[in-house]
Amino acid sequence: MRIRTRISAVVVGILVSVAAPANGRYLSDIGLEEPNEPNYVEGELLVRFAPKHDETIPTVLERRAVLNALDGAQEIGSYWLVPGLTVVKLPAGVTVEQALGRFNARGEILYAEPNWILRALVTPNDPYFADQWGLNNTGQTGGTSGADVNTPHAWDMAMGTQEIVVAVIDTGVDYNHPDLAANMWVNDDGHFGKHFWTDANKARHDSNDPMDDNGHGTHCAGIIGAVTNNGIGVAGVCPNVRIMALKFLASNGYGETVDAISCIQYAINNGANIMSNSWGGGPDSPSLKAAIEAAGDAGLLFVAAAGNKARNNDVSPYYPASYDCSNIIAVAATDHNDALSSFSHYGATTVDLGAPGSSILSTYSKIPYDLGKYEYLSGTSMACPHVSGACALVWSINPDLDCGDLKSIIMDSVDEIDSLDGKCVSEGRLNVHRAILKIPEYGRFVTLDRQYYSCSGEINIIAGDSELAGDGTTDVNLVTSAGNDLETVTLTETPADSGLFLGSIATSPNSVSLESNYVEVSDGETVTVTFSDANDTATVDCVYPVISNIDFNEAPIGPDITIAFDTNELTVACVRYGTTCGGPYTTDYSKGFSHNIKLLKPSPLTKHYFIVEATDLAGNTTADTNDANCYTFTTDGPIEINVPGDFNSIQDAIDQPIWDGSCVIVSPGTYNEIIDFKAKAITVRSTNPDDWDIVKDTIVDSNGADRAFLFNKGEDANSMIRGLTIKGLGLDFGIVTVVYSQPTISRCIIEGVYGTTQGCPFGIFCEGSESPIISNNIVKGVMASQNTPARFSPKVVRSIVGTTQRS
Repeated sequence: MRIRTRISAVVVGILVSVAAPANGRYLSDIGLEEPNEPNYVEGELLVRFAPKHDETIPTVLERRAVLNALDGAQEIGSYWLVPGLTVVKLPAGVTVEQALGRFNARGEILYAEPNWILRALVTPNDPYFADQWGLNNTGQTGGTSGADVNTPHAWDMAMGTQEIVVAVIDTGVDYNHPDLAANMWVNDDGHFGKHFWTDANKARHDSNDPMDDNGHGTHCAGIIGAVTNNGIGVAGVCPNVRIMALKFLASNGYGETVDAISCIQYAINNGANIMSNSWGGGPDSPSLKAAIEAAGDAGLLFVAAAGNKARNNDVSPYYPASYDCSNIIAVAATDHNDALSSFSHYGATTVDLGAPGSSILSTYSKIPYDLGKYEYLSGTSMACPHVSGACALVWSINPDLDCGDLKSIIMDSVDEIDSLDGKCVSEGRLNVHRAILKIPEYGRFVTLDRQYYSCSGEINIIAGDSELAGDGTTDVNLVTSAGNDLETVTLTETPADSGLFLGSIATSPNSVSLESNYVEVSDGETVTVTFSDANDTATVDCVYPVISNIDFNEAPIGPDITIAFDTNELTVACVRYGTTCGGPYTTDYSKGFSHNIKLLKPSPLTKHYFIVEATDLAGNTTADTNDANCYTFTTDGPIEINVPGDFNSIQDAIDQPIWDGSCVIVSPGTYNEIIDFKAKAITVRSTNPDDWDIVKDTIVDSNGADRAFLFNKGEDANSMIRGLTIKGLGLDFGIVTVVYSQPTISRCIIEGVYGTTQGCPFGIFCEGSESPIISNNIVKGVMASQNTPARFSPKVVRSIVGTTQRS
């Protein structure tokens, strides 16, 4: 996107360019990958005993008698969740196939089945994951299979923990995005981060609202930690992570160094582990460098984008990526063929590694106009968060690593590729799976996968020790703070000879015996896992959250519909809504104590039914279904707004919460405005577009500014301007500027400002647009439209009268 912003202060800008899907196709659902063939544990069965005549479950002694009659099999575990279900060890020499027939022939047994080995799905159920070539490249975009960071194999071992916090220092983050809300960091006051900025009068400001009004920061956050296996959108490199939103870049993508430093300071003071920085371009700043070094002293890693002007950072340093700080990882961008991206900076001594950065699909939002969307972007901005997410995933497995260890692991585990030979320090592209495999080389560790566990959940454990590589299994001990249970958990080496060991054990609120394959837990106690001299702890939470104060409008006006409610603890909450009670539902999320959930996809003129759910950090979920009747609201529909009359300004009318299909009717007069359509599928027209006299008298004049109308948020043919006279200077852009949008512009007089010494203006400036409809317009005193190379845009030539054109 072409951006020309004249700013006297030193600024830094985002590192991104907009790109179309690399595969040139629409997003589509994908299937789930199934194992090639079923496998089971030799020597074991899952056996469910039938209830007795009095409907009680057979006692241990009664079950043992049945098993003794079946060749002396032994019960080695039972499940309170499924009454009568036990794990049975078969006698030596008895195969699973032999035992199945005998067990299933007994009247006391409901069924017996093998203890199947279940394989984690390599492909998550996020519907756009198939388009994320950077995470799993199968050649789906026409690229090279395997030219990716290999997240599927990494996720087989770990998906991160919310103990690791990544501060996204950028344009903010849409903390309500349905693919991000659950992973947002929240402080004790319920804020998702901080916004620092300097106004035109050089006054410094800060607020507790780091909402993204550009889209760039949200895109980067999704690459790091979009929620995975939630059935929507995309997957992040580290699916379980906390994202701290720190905003210092404005909606135009620019910000000041002082505000960047404020973000770094906030990250240090509020417990961040990693800072992801997809920005740069300012001069060498000792202050910024000192802030980054201070962050390193505090144990924070600083991941930075290398730059987007295809130059050598060894020769022309690019900051902050080029600072010689031990805690910086500078990242170049690669494409789906493992080539260095055409725009990417490089440097044999100043850029550390490459990561996917061309045509990357991720979460996107231009608040408040484009909630819950996804876009393809390109840049080292996109490469940087791939590495940030990888660092978060590695650090979550062994939080005792320091910055130097983590950087070494990432650098030493790359896939060396020809395009980065001599172009970066590691000469390779990020490989998350190989990074995980190197963790045991840096010391013995053991980690629980969560900070909180429910009383009916599962504790997943990962341990590592390079000295045990090849042993196949190892044991860890699990003990509760109440001292009422001690369990030994056998972990399995995964993969073989790696020194990494994985295993799990279930929690139970009931009294269990020692070494029962269950951990007896109660609310508020802690669970500690010990592996030689390494340990980790987590807290037990058995109490379900309470939902209160549900507030909504039963007859809302316009599409901005918000459901508000409170929870008594920090929760990820959602509103599930649809046209029938019981679903199918659309689901929108938030995280916090007080929830104000704006519904993204309500329909006009429709009665909606909804329920509210809230899930705490331990996974306990409460649903408020209004006694199974659902709550309801009924929407209105498109409206007509008169200017003047209802509003004096065309922009004020557009800014109202109005449904697609609404119409802003402008009476004759002159309106000195610069109008942004803000992605709304509405019509702005004169009182009679078919009457050229009325068209001439209904004037939108930018009052000497470049553009009078702006379409830059993906507007389509349903975004229309009809029957207006539009005037502007149009020297850098156009009187009507269309960027990656497809609006309809018809029966308008588009007129350049005469008497300028700077030459004829552009009438309609189109960049990267896909077939906007330009029809039956009168164009006066302007040049031809300008278009981006390799993109076809409409051509509107000087002084065309009454000519119909369609690109």
